[in-house]
Parts: sequence; structure tokens; C-alpha cells
Amino acid sequence: MAVSHAPSATITIGNLDGRVKKRLRGRAAMNGRSMEAEVRSIFSDTLGTEAVESVNLAEAIRRRVAPLRGIELEDHPAISLGEPLGWCSKCLVAEHCWDEARWAIEEHAWRFERAQRSSSRRTR
Repeated sequence: MAVSHAPSATITIGNLDGRVKKRLRGRAAMNGRSMEAEVRSIFSDTLGTEAVESVNLAEAIRRRVAPLRGIELEDHPAISLGEPLGWCSKCLVAEHCWDEARWAIEEHAWRFERAQRSSSRRTR
């Protein structure tokens, strides 16, 4: 029975800290391997053949905030967006809409950062 192997690849690692290289050389010597073989072993042991888990955005966010054990956000006062503006004939997007979207993103980022700070104060 023939064993199939994945195609091999070559990588070059530049700007490696001298202390890291020295530790790698020592570890390779302790295991009776070349530095190259030691790096392959480290990569194989660390990364292995595990399949990369596919996580959707909602799940990634849930995992990110789970250690905070919930976030309580203050109510935000209602704002009026007013009447929709006309579309720009050149770009087909109302500049007003981009301004509102940019504001909403900044507002939510500010609220999230504030919640993180208050959560970190509670855990101290």
C-alpha cells in the first residue's frame, strides 16, 4: 500500500532573534536533530494535522466576549436620521449615508471599548 504525502514546501524566516536561534540550536542538539529537523518537528507537533475550524463571524464575536461574562451597554438616545438624501450621480452612493455609517461604526466601537474597560474594572 502506497503512502501519499502532502507536497513539501520551503519557508525562509528572516530577522530571527539571536537568542531564539541559540535556544533552537540547543533544543535540536538535545533531541539529536538538525535545526531544520527541529523546526519541522515543532511545526508538526504544534500545528499537526488538525483541520482548521471554520467559525462564522457571530461565533467568533461570541467567543471573544465570552470571558467577559456578558456586557451591559447603556441605552443610547434615539437619533433622527432625517430624510434620505439624493444619490450622487457619479458614485450612486449618498455621501450622507457614508457619514452615518462611519458615525455608527465609531459609536459602536466606543461603546464596546467602554464596556471592556468597565468589565476589566469589575474583574480586578
